[in-house]
Amino acid sequence: KYVAKFNRELEARELELLRAGLGSVQASYSNLVGWRHIFVHQGVPPATANYAEIKSSYELSKHVLHTLSRAMVR
Repeated sequence: KYVAKFNRELEARELELLRAGLGSVQASYSNLVGWRHIFVHQGVPPATANYAEIKSSYELSKHVLHTLSRAMVR
């Protein structure tokens, strides 16, 4: 029940932000997790991203956590 609600709300938020030209929430979250993994396990910042891109992905990724929080409420 919660998973379906989360997926439905995240997809709606994704479409809203894509239409506004802000980018993909899901891709940003995935990139952020990947970059964190590289930094933690290799001890170097990711070579494929610059600070502005990382910061932008961080801001967009917050929507995933906010959506999860809303989906967990009955």
